[in-house]
Amino acid sequence: MAAALMTTAGTACAINTLRWFGMSDSGQMEYSEVSCADNNGYLLETPRVGPSAQTSVVSCQDAAKRGLKCRLTAVGSASTQVTMQMFRDAIKQNGLACEPTKMRVIGRESVDKRYVVELQCAQQTDGLVAFIPLEGNTNKFETLDCAAAAGRDIVCQLTGR
Repeated sequence: MAAALMTTAGTACAINTLRWFGMSDSGQMEYSEVSCADNNGYLLETPRVGPSAQTSVVSCQDAAKRGLKCRLTAVGSASTQVTMQMFRDAIKQNGLACEPTKMRVIGRESVDKRYVVELQCAQQTDGLVAFIPLEGNTNKFETLDCAAAAGRDIVCQLTGR
């Protein structure tokens, strides 16, 4: 059945392994992971509502950019390595007045998948926390000073505030 769904969606695959992957937070989409004989991996993205809903196929490489990590294949299982330069580029692209002298990655949000990064820069003497969506993430770029970040249980360490 999965092979027929993939072929209908435009991706031919001699399936080696199929496993249920999960559902979206809203429960409107269901995902199954497929590994193919040619060592490629895909997620079948199936809407759970509507009789005319169509399944789409997402490569594991594209899924990794959206924060979905395939496990059956090596292809796409390791997402693009995140670098400090990527954060610096995002800061500039979003017009933030901050040239970081120090940066600390605090973590990554579980829902919005934005990186939480503490910044120390001369322009923001009270310290700054940035919520940075990287490639493929459509959530908004956001910043908070360290005092406001404390209200979200985020502790700044670079400024001592």
